[in-house]
Amino acid sequence: AMPSISPLTNRSLPPAGNIEPLDRILLLLEVKRITGLSRPTIYRAMNNRSFPKALKISKGRIGWRASDINAWMRGLSQTRKAARNPA
Repeated sequence: AMPSISPLTNRSLPPAGNIEPLDRILLLLEVKRITGLSRPTIYRAMNNRSFPKALKISKGRIGWRASDINAWMRGLSQTRKAARNPA
């Protein structure tokens, strides 16, 4: 099999098994779509530390790690399950 070539560098890429998955950065529009939360709700939740903190990408631009949003949603799911099935 021929090695894959990166379109960005025109160099061979290592086999897929040797590549660490990248943690994608999600912009506000994506976070709103994924979570169903409004911008004010996201900022309020960040301020009271019940939502992942945003990363500053550049001047006036922020984003969230996809892994942080996924972990937050898993935690939300666990909280809802616990509320439905108290011990």
